[in-house]
Amino acid sequence: MEISSRYNNGRPRLNKSCTDLNKQISDLFDDLVKRLYSECPGLDQLSSRKKALAAVSFLRKYNLTGIPTELAYRDLQNNYISIALQDTEHPSLPLISVAIFCALVQRLGLDARCCGIPNHVHAMVFPPVGETLDGRPLLRREIPPQPMYLDPYRSEEEVPLPSLRKMLSQWGIQTMQHSQFLADSSTTNVV
Repeated sequence: MEISSRYNNGRPRLNKSCTDLNKQISDLFDDLVKRLYSECPGLDQLSSRKKALAAVSFLRKYNLTGIPTELAYRDLQNNYISIALQDTEHPSLPLISVAIFCALVQRLGLDARCCGIPNHVHAMVFPPVGETLDGRPLLRREIPPQPMYLDPYRSEEEVPLPSLRKMLSQWGIQTMQHSQFLADSSTTNVV
């Protein structure tokens, strides 16, 4: 893929004179989607699960999620999605990593949301209405499947629900309260 002057070392560069930062960031995500489609032909034919896993692999391949060392974790610049999208070293906190993932896969048509589990944040990808994450149509009266959980900050693999439940139990959270912590988080709760 040809890299235009909008990029710096292969990374998108924001125009500092423009006042519409939201539009510029949206354009950067649109460019990422184009790059993902060029690298993953047939992406539209994949199931929701495979699409989500392809997206997280793509983001991690280009170092668009995570922080290289835990020492950089508290650095203020790691709180900004715009820096994460354009900086060649790309530091970002877990929340920013999940936000990048969700913004990207929502542009692929997936229902992705933030899940603010105590002490860490994960991404949730919900299956399309009437089917599973693997693309199988739901049978009549079949219970809708659970979402998949991902931690783009740490890994490109799906996080098993039993692992998250075990973690919550180890923190002393009662089993009957797990569902409230394994649900999508509102903006207010996350911020």
